[in-house]
Amino acid sequence: MNASLTRLGLLAFVLHLSAVHAAGGRKDTMLPEFEAMPQLVNGDPVNNGTYRFVTAILLHSTGTPSIADLHCGGSLVKARYVVTAAHCVVDDTGAPLSPSDLTVVTNMTSFGLNQGQSHGVRAFTLHPQYDHATYAYDVAVIELDSKVRNPAKLKLPQTGSDQSKYMATVAGWGSIVGYVKDQIPMPPSYKLPGLRQIELPIVTDQLCSDEYTQDNGPLYEPSTMLCAYTQGRGLCAGDDGGPLFRNVNGKMTLLGIVSFYHGCAQENAPGVYTRITNPEIKGFITGVIGQ
Repeated sequence: MNASLTRLGLLAFVLHLSAVHAAGGRKDTMLPEFEAMPQLVNGDPVNNGTYRFVTAILLHSTGTPSIADLHCGGSLVKARYVVTAAHCVVDDTGAPLSPSDLTVVTNMTSFGLNQGQSHGVRAFTLHPQYDHATYAYDVAVIELDSKVRNPAKLKLPQTGSDQSKYMATVAGWGSIVGYVKDQIPMPPSYKLPGLRQIELPIVTDQLCSDEYTQDNGPLYEPSTMLCAYTQGRGLCAGDDGGPLFRNVNGKMTLLGIVSFYHGCAQENAPGVYTRITNPEIKGFITGVIGQ
C-alpha cells in the first residue's frame, strides 16, 4: 500500500499517564515521549460485558491471549462467524494467511483478566472483488472452529439504508499514540489491555473524497465505503477490521468495518470504513454465513 497511508489498528485512545486502569486496578505504564508528536487520541473505557460482539483477532498467538499478539478487530455476526477487513487475513503482498496463524477471542473486554473464549479459525472467505491496492470491498468472513457460548451478535443493516448524519460507535483495544501522515520518525504503537470506544458522526462523502485522492493513497468510493470523524479522536495502528455500529430499533447494528485512514486521529482526515449497506457487501456476508 502507499507509504503515506497507515493501516488502521485497534483504536488509539489516551488515558492520563498516571491513571489507574479501571479493569485491572494497575497503574498504566508511563508513555514514552516523542519528538513532534502532534496529539493523542481520546476514548472512553467500556464496562465489562458491554460490547461482547467485538472480537480480537490475534496473530501467531500461543497460550493465554496477549495484547502483544493483537492483529485486528472483528464483529461477531453469528455464533460461528466473525466479520472483519479482508486485509486482516492477507499478508503485505495480498496473499492469504494460513487460518492456523489466527486466533479469535470472543466475549472479552480486557486482556490479562482471564476473560473470553479463544477459538481457532477453520477457514475464512475474502470478498471476490477485494483489491489489495485500493482496499475496495475490504471485507472477509471468518469461520471459527467452535461456536461461541452465549453469543452477543451484531445485526446486519437493511441494504441501501442511508446512514449519513447519524452518530455511531467504534470500539477496540489498541495504540494510544496519535500522529500525522508521513511523520518522521513515526512513533511506535502503544496498546492498553481494556476495550475503548468513541462515539462519532458519520460524515459526508464529499469530505472523504477531498481527503482521499489518487495522489495520496486509496480512493474513497462512496458506494462501498463510508466515513466517520470527530475532532481530536480517532483510530490508530491495529484497529483494522473492527466495527462501526449503532443502535437501530433496539438492535446493535453493524454499519462499517475499519478499513483505512491517514495518520492517527489526524485533523480533517476521517476514518474510512467498508459500507455494510452496500448490497454486494451485505450479500457476500449473508451468503457465507447462511442468513
